[in-house]
Amino acid sequence: MLAYIQYRRGLPATEGCYSVWCALEDRGWEIRTFEAVDEIELDADHPVVGGVDQVVDALARLGITPPDIDYPSALRAFLLDPEIETRTMGWVRRTTDRWPLFVKPTTGRKEFTGVVVHRTDDLIPLATLDDSLPVFVARPVDLRNRVEWRAFVVDGDVRDIRPYTGCVNEDAPSPVFVRSLVQQWHSRPVGCSVDIVNLGDRARPDWRLIECNDGYSLGSYGLQRSTYAELIVKRWAELSGGASHWP
Repeated sequence: MLAYIQYRRGLPATEGCYSVWCALEDRGWEIRTFEAVDEIELDADHPVVGGVDQVVDALARLGITPPDIDYPSALRAFLLDPEIETRTMGWVRRTTDRWPLFVKPTTGRKEFTGVVVHRTDDLIPLATLDDSLPVFVARPVDLRNRVEWRAFVVDGDVRDIRPYTGCVNEDAPSPVFVRSLVQQWHSRPVGCSVDIVNLGDRARPDWRLIECNDGYSLGSYGLQRSTYAELIVKRWAELSGGASHWP
């Protein structure tokens, strides 16, 4: 069993790369390192672990385009803004009467980090983006002073729920609620996450879905190494059609 793991300057490129390297080596896998995908002899049976661009490029070379899963229609009622739309950067630039808007790319390549456009100045860092680039647009929601949580899902099972932004000064989401959310998402990948936040308080919680994340290149945020590796390996196999080599 073989996996390719991205390295940078002689070290695993990310915390997640290191976690997968440790977990797979413990299971007897052969690990080969790379800095750029074009160094790899790609095979659907051999997972590629690395940054989003590297993994997306590897899948593209195998003729695979990961689906957009950020805002599943089955979970629309739970979204921060259930009226979220798909538009283009050109539309965002022209439709000033709809500002402020939260804007985020749809492609999975993270051409830019999601941003709230209040005024023309906010578009300056995005000036090089083509007008045709598809983006999600939604009503902005102020998440400052809120704790955002990530639930990691493997085979439909919520394996862990971890904070990933904010100061943890409030209760974690109920596992019962998170499992219910995941069970309603019938088209979920074998490995993925859901990010949620409480817009209420402890007395009157109002848990909302921020977004869902595909598992092919997902931040680990301290998730147990073996669980994280399982998530990555199984999702690669599901996308590539290769063997997962995971019992």
